Amino acid sequence: MSAVRDLSVGDLVDQIAATDEPIASGAAAAIVCAEAAALLNLTAALALNHRPEDGALQSVAAAAKGLRDAALDTAELERTAYRDALAAGDLGAAADAPLRTAQLAASVASGAAVLVGAGEWPFTPDAVAAVVMADCAATVAATLVRANLVEVPDDPRLTIAADALAATQSAMKLVEGR
Repeated sequence: MSAVRDLSVGDLVDQIAATDEPIASGAAAAIVCAEAAALLNLTAALALNHRPEDGALQSVAAAAKGLRDAALDTAELERTAYRDALAAGDLGAAADAPLRTAQLAASVASGAAVLVGAGEWPFTPDAVAAVVMADCAATVAATLVRANLVEVPDDPRLTIAADALAATQSAMKLVEGR
C-alpha cells in the first residue's frame, strides 16, 4: 500500500471503499482535515498579502502548513490503527489517531475562523469552507474516539475529543453569524 501522500485522489477513494483492507473513516477524516488545513494555508497566505503586519494572521499562516502535514501523518497512522488495536486486543489504542485528528481539526477551524473574521475578501468563502470541513473531520473523529472507548467511559480522551469538537462547532457558529 502506498503512503497516503503518494496516492492519487482516485486511488485514495478506492482504498477507502476497498473491502479487503479499507483505510476507512478515520483516515478519511484525517484527509478532510488535511484538505481543510490546505485551504487554511492558502487563505492565510492571501490574507497576509492584504495585511502583512497583522500578528494574528501571521500566527495562523505560520501554523497552517504544520497542521496540514500533521493531518496527513495522522491519516497514515489511521491506515493501520484499528487493525493493530484489534490484533493487540486493545480497541482503546485505536482512539489515539482519531483523537489527534479531532485536535488538529479544532486548530484548523479556529485559525480559519480568525481569517473569516479578519475581512471580506474574494477568498473568504475558502476560509469558511475550511471551518466547515474541519468541523466535519472533528465530528467523524470524535465519533470514532467514542466508539473505540465505549468500554472505558471514564477515559480522559473522551473529554479531549469532546472539547475539540466543541471548538470546531464554536468556529462554525462564528462563521455562520458573519
